[in-house]
Amino acid sequence: MRTLMIVLCVLSLSLVHAQDDYEAWKKQQQSALTDYRSAQDAAFASFLEKQWQAFDTFKGITPDETPKPTVRPVAKVVDLPEVAAQPRIEKIEIPQLQPEIPALLHDQRVYAEAEPVAMLDIDYYGLPLQVRYQPQLQMTLPSQINEKAIADFWYQFSDTNYEMMTADLKAIHTDLNLNDWAFCMLLNATAKGIFPDNKNLQKMAVWFLLTKASYEAKIGYDSNAVHLLLPSRQTMYGVTFLEMDGKRYYVVSFDGKEKISSLFTYDGSYPDADAVIDLSVNTIPYLTQEMVTRTLEFSYKGTNYKIPVRYNKTVSTFFENYPLTDLTVYFEAPLSDNVNHDLTVELSKILEGHSETEAVNILLRFVQTAFEYQTDGEQFGREKSFFGDEILSYPYSDCEDRSIFFANLVRHLLGLNVVGLDYPGHIATAVKFDTPVPGDSITYQNARYVICDPTYINANLGMEMPNFKDIQPTVIALK
Repeated sequence: MRTLMIVLCVLSLSLVHAQDDYEAWKKQQQSALTDYRSAQDAAFASFLEKQWQAFDTFKGITPDETPKPTVRPVAKVVDLPEVAAQPRIEKIEIPQLQPEIPALLHDQRVYAEAEPVAMLDIDYYGLPLQVRYQPQLQMTLPSQINEKAIADFWYQFSDTNYEMMTADLKAIHTDLNLNDWAFCMLLNATAKGIFPDNKNLQKMAVWFLLTKASYEAKIGYDSNAVHLLLPSRQTMYGVTFLEMDGKRYYVVSFDGKEKISSLFTYDGSYPDADAVIDLSVNTIPYLTQEMVTRTLEFSYKGTNYKIPVRYNKTVSTFFENYPLTDLTVYFEAPLSDNVNHDLTVELSKILEGHSETEAVNILLRFVQTAFEYQTDGEQFGREKSFFGDEILSYPYSDCEDRSIFFANLVRHLLGLNVVGLDYPGHIATAVKFDTPVPGDSITYQNARYVICDPTYINANLGMEMPNFKDIQPTVIALK
């Protein structure tokens, strides 16, 4: 027994020494990493002091400028032809509602800081958040913006314990299911909290935080204004940009468009900051719940239907000034949980038991007639495409909005493949059926897709709008 006790004591001491050695090694590695980052930041700030040049900017790219129809054509109501051997729509699964706001992990941490820190309050679309920051971040800029002023900003910001802030922002990014643009908006809200009265410092803070989050970002200036420059995986329509090394850098503002003809910036990047902003929306972010119910009404074969749907106005606020981008982004974005749940509950009662063609036709009539039509120019004075939820927030919608909404319903309620159809001045859809279906169609990847136009009132599937009969549309492929 005594021998065993001695062995156990020796093992315990060995484990303690091993733990001590590990902690010492860990501190050494952290210190080395800190020294490495400090050297990186010093080298980058030195680079910023001298590596600037003038660049001409280009006017933002415009989407299809062909005028959209101001009045929708109306088709004569006819019965949908019977199609032999059509599959029937069986039980449609009702999706589970997720929690309104998840438990925020970053709010549950206990912080024990070695130096004084403050908590920065952030209002993120009505959701109160907090991140740690150091009060010495309260900087000023000289009256004349130049390379040295921007380099000094980087020196000062990188000399603080900014890792606390970036760790908290990363946690929020995960907790709230934020995509890249939503994360940019979070950083902008943070920058406004740190520098509430200085837009130049706000943009520089977003640039710094994006770079430290491994995103590719640049800063530029003209006269006494600072500009944030971001590349994007998708086109940002209507946004001024410059070209560098074969890549577009968009002059991004979170508070309205910026029109400039030239600016100074640098041709280079911070080490390992190479992630490019992706505007795709794979999940709807968790935001403050401001629920509104809208009842949608339509009729089909003499039966009137009322579809109550709850939507979150905050989601629409988030999407209100989203960069106008490629239509694929809108088509592939999901509906929010509440909208998807309510639509599935109500529409499954109507669709179950019908053939696939009849179910598609019901959804087509629903989207054609439950929403009032108006072009973006008439409603907004600018081009704007709706994400799925947005069609519920506004009194009017146009052709691409209806097509995006319709495609979402067909794909997720019926499980059928859909593509978008891009005509000059018009957007429609086409649906792939496994059995032959009569009507107008296109061939895509050796498969036949039947045209379905959610803007052509009372038109059945397989009826193409008359003005586009002789035009071959561009296919918008969806994942």
